[in-house]
Parts: sequence; C-alpha cells; structure tokens
Amino acid sequence: MFQLARAHLDAVFGGWLTLGLGLGGRADDFAVDDTGPSASATAVGPAFALGDEGPGRANVYDHYRSAGPDGARARAAKLGGGADAVWAMVEAFEELGGDELMLNPTVDDLDQVARLADVAP
Repeated sequence: MFQLARAHLDAVFGGWLTLGLGLGGRADDFAVDDTGPSASATAVGPAFALGDEGPGRANVYDHYRSAGPDGARARAAKLGGGADAVWAMVEAFEELGGDELMLNPTVDDLDQVARLADVAP
C-alpha cells in the first residue's frame, strides 16, 4: 500500500516531492524492541536559533502547544541555541548512526540558514 501511494505521489508531482517518514512524539514511538536501542522523544527533531534564542523558543512552544504546557516547554527547552549547541546536536545524531539530518530553523528569517552555513565546522 505504501509503495502504491509513493508511486502515485511521484507521478502527480513529477519527482519533485520527497516522501519521508517521521517518528511521532510519544516515547513509545522510539522503542525498537527489548534488544534494540530506543531514543527519547526529546532527542529527535533538532531545532535551532542562531542569535537571539527567545523568538525561536517562543515559536517552538507555540508549535507544540497542543502537547500541553509541560510538553511544549520541554520541546522549547531542547532548542539548540548558538553554533556550539547546533553542532553538538549534529554530532550526537552522527554517534547514533544517522547519515542524514534536517535541521529546523525556528525563526522565520532566511538569515538563520546563512548563519548556519557560516558557523559550519
């Protein structure tokens, strides 16, 4: 069924859409089994803000407001602020065996992407 849906989307979008799989926000969404690794929900989805972190944290909190105040605060607290924090998150995902990672700028300013490129190791 998944392959059929993927083929349909590929035909409709002419190859311009990349379909990915995202893990959910519940802790049990990350448990593999008794023999495999598991990851905390807060370890997934590296969001960052370079410069003033306040607006980024506010945006993350607002986005996760449906998770309740505690859930939204927990996600906002995981925001990577500053170049060192961003690259520490990247290294942590590499250590977990990740070979592809999408960083999520939390401030609606394209300058965030340019700043990220400027501070890349």
